[in-house]
Amino acid sequence: MSEDTKLRETLKEVGDLKAALDEHAIVAITNPQGRITYVNDKFCAISKYAREELLGQDHRIINSGHHPKEFIRDLWTTIGHGRVWHGEIKNRAKDGTFYWVDTTIVPFLGADGKPRQYVAIRADITARRLAEENLRASTKEVLDLKAALDEHAIVAITDPTGKIIYVNDKFCAISKYAREELLGQDHRIINSGHHPKEFIRNLWTTIAHGRVWRGEIKNRAKDGTFYWVDTTIVPFLGENGKPRQYVAIRADITERKRVEEAARQLAAIVEFSDDAIMGKDLRGIITSWNAGAEKLFGYAAGEMLGQPIARLIPPNDLQPEEEILRQIKRGESVRNYDAVRIAKDGRALDVAITVSPIKDATGNVIGASKVARDITERKRAEGRLRTSTKEVIDLKAALDEHAIVAITNPQGRITYVNDKFCAISKYAREELLGQDHRIINSGHHPKEFIRDLWTTIGHGRVWHGEIKNRAKDGTFYWVDTTIVPFLDADGKPRQYIAIRADITARKLTEENLKASTKEVLDLKAALDEHAIVAITDARGKITFVNDKFCAISQYAREELLGQDHRIINSTFHPKEFIRGLWTTIGHGKVWHGEIKNRAKDGTFYWVDTTIVPFLGGDGKPRQYIAIRADITERKKAEDAVRQMNTELEQRVAERTAQLESANRELEAFSYSVSHDLRAPLRAVDGFSQAVIEDFGALLPEEGRRQLQTIRHSAQRMGALIDDLLAFSRLSRQALAKRTVDTGSLVRGALQELGAPWPGRRVEIRTADLPSSEGDAALLKQVWLNLLANALKYTRKRDPAVVEIGCVERPEGPAFYVQDNGTGFDMQYAGKLFGVFQRLHRMEDYEGTGVGLATVQRIIHRHGGQVWAEAVEDRGATFFFSLGGGNSNHE
Repeated sequence: MSEDTKLRETLKEVGDLKAALDEHAIVAITNPQGRITYVNDKFCAISKYAREELLGQDHRIINSGHHPKEFIRDLWTTIGHGRVWHGEIKNRAKDGTFYWVDTTIVPFLGADGKPRQYVAIRADITARRLAEENLRASTKEVLDLKAALDEHAIVAITDPTGKIIYVNDKFCAISKYAREELLGQDHRIINSGHHPKEFIRNLWTTIAHGRVWRGEIKNRAKDGTFYWVDTTIVPFLGENGKPRQYVAIRADITERKRVEEAARQLAAIVEFSDDAIMGKDLRGIITSWNAGAEKLFGYAAGEMLGQPIARLIPPNDLQPEEEILRQIKRGESVRNYDAVRIAKDGRALDVAITVSPIKDATGNVIGASKVARDITERKRAEGRLRTSTKEVIDLKAALDEHAIVAITNPQGRITYVNDKFCAISKYAREELLGQDHRIINSGHHPKEFIRDLWTTIGHGRVWHGEIKNRAKDGTFYWVDTTIVPFLDADGKPRQYIAIRADITARKLTEENLKASTKEVLDLKAALDEHAIVAITDARGKITFVNDKFCAISQYAREELLGQDHRIINSTFHPKEFIRGLWTTIGHGKVWHGEIKNRAKDGTFYWVDTTIVPFLGGDGKPRQYIAIRADITERKKAEDAVRQMNTELEQRVAERTAQLESANRELEAFSYSVSHDLRAPLRAVDGFSQAVIEDFGALLPEEGRRQLQTIRHSAQRMGALIDDLLAFSRLSRQALAKRTVDTGSLVRGALQELGAPWPGRRVEIRTADLPSSEGDAALLKQVWLNLLANALKYTRKRDPAVVEIGCVERPEGPAFYVQDNGTGFDMQYAGKLFGVFQRLHRMEDYEGTGVGLATVQRIIHRHGGQVWAEAVEDRGATFFFSLGGGNSNHE
């Protein structure tokens, strides 16, 4: 086997091992500085970061904060010295969840013996760690349950022969025997003799057969007193299926037994209960009626005994009563249901009723006992409570609609946020709950501010102020905040409710106002530097002028203040001009115009003037601010321009006459070319043809060839004259623009060019072409010239491929014709559209050299552009676009 083959096989094995490792383990590679340079899919999956978020980061991005600094330092010291490190690490994923990994970090050393990279192989042990934690918790729970059971129940364990092998403290306490006196004894030591032998025999038969026994037993304590226990005996079976021990769990029911005895005694007391207590048989006939019933319903016992209970029930409640009776017959109780009953005087009474079955000695239901309690006042209180609750709910809903609400516990952890809090902070509710308010801390406020806030609410006082917070996306917002502490029984805060209002817009307005004020002052300073400014009162008296006003008017400020503007009146403007100015500003409208003023030294100056009236509370002008710009030089320039325009108009008139004369001469020349030049050419061509036909047989071969050359040259000269005339007419021809169906235009051009060209294989590819705006006849000429060129220069291709299409550009669509022909050298592209310019020899490709010049002239007249791209021997592409306006460019 060659070394190359061995190397390939080794590389394949390494690749397979890497693939297997990526399938099995969580892999990351870091550089010597700890920056991650590679992670596999499993690393991304468990960390919940995209690969792009991890590469270039160090492992702090997944640091859970669980391990002490010494642990991390030891890890880095180990691998930094080139040794392998192995251990278990708790990391944090992107979504905040934690996971454990069994980690091996292998340093790979460079030629200098120092680590050049670290490869970390991890295995997810989160489930194992969770299982270990659960096992510890389960063990603790079992011990806790045993401790709780020992605290709650009377427990004893006996062996299969009934000998006591364990008792807990409660067993010793209730039996009044010491543990040493009980262990090794059987339960006859506490037998009260109360139960018959059959009872004891049935108990032992049940548990000996491996079944749980439950019942109530009366025992006797060491001091001779009796106690009752509710007992459950659970047999635990050995591998042979027979009991290996019995665990008896008992609950002291001595008191309950006493209560039951007392209940029998209390039956006599029922008669004197304030509650209405009634008995009825299964037909609904009343069999007992106590004093409480007489008081509640107003009927004496003699009036109701033997009467149907339905007498007290509203007709619409009779059906539920029948259902209750069916439940009673099944031995079921119906407790504390609210109903309405009718008193003797016709009043509707709100009552809470409990119905219990009455059984005979054999356990058969023979009737029912009803206890009815007047709950009229309770119902009224509930109604008031419902109203109050609804008001509270409505207030909360209104508050949630209006305000930003959050509740925190005494430690400052968020326990509630409403939708508006989430909306303004841009955090989801799940991201906020359990966090403190540092999650939205903007860092704007000093520590003293925050400390004062917490001191205030920590002492149970309401805090109010404005806070700048930061949303999740990094934007800032302001809230007007009131934090109300709610105190517990000890007078300490049990929670804080913060009600906030978004004042971001107001704060922004205030900031803008401050900025605007500064801008206004800056603008005033700039205005004073730039413009001539004056302020007058409502009567026109000058109350302010800036330095530039003084400079241009040549008056001192003291000479101007208190004067009106007649002081600088040049008398240049008519009275109507001045009257119109004052009428405009007097009606509160801005006036703008140009004014000629006179300075103190008698010189004149012009100012471009804007006068702005500022209105008082009555809607009338209280002052006028005039902003002026010195336009004296401009006015002088305008006078000069007017003089120049007069002279220019004269020259334009002369040039127009010259141009008209030149056009007439050009038209005469065109006529001469069209008629006078072509006549001799036709004669040369015709007589050459006649000589060939009449004397061709007498002429030598060279003579015939030269005559043919004369004919071809005359014909080419004629074509040149025709193309040149057509080219010259393009400048004078008016454009008849309209919407043109480009696809139809192209199809027509192809037909005129002789499609489908028998004897040639030509493939025409036409895309969907948008309509265009232009002169249909001229645009057809464009397509004819471009398509004719494409067909001509693909003559040597088999097949010839011509593609017609349109591309979208920001400045508009561009049509194109592309071919696979001879192409051209792009360094000569500038010559393409010149008259008589050719890039190929006449012997190779015929033509006059006017076609592309004609295309350019037509496109320019449409306001468009035309250009070409090509590669020699690989084809060319000609593009053109059409302008959108009514262009008539040359």
